[in-house]
Amino acid sequence: MLVLLKTEVWKLKRYHMVWAGVFLMLLSVLLTVFSTTAQDGSVWTFSFFVEQV
Repeated sequence: MLVLLKTEVWKLKRYHMVWAGVFLMLLSVLLTVFSTTAQDGSVWTFSFFVEQV
């Protein structure tokens, strides 16, 4: 099982578009957090954050 997992991770390393997609997904969340907290400085809840994303 460990060999299968290592092989799958090794295959994913070759797909730069997958990693670019993951990076852009995380970047959009970080930008939403920044813009939401920068508007009025209020502390947001998780449900409010989900609505903003």
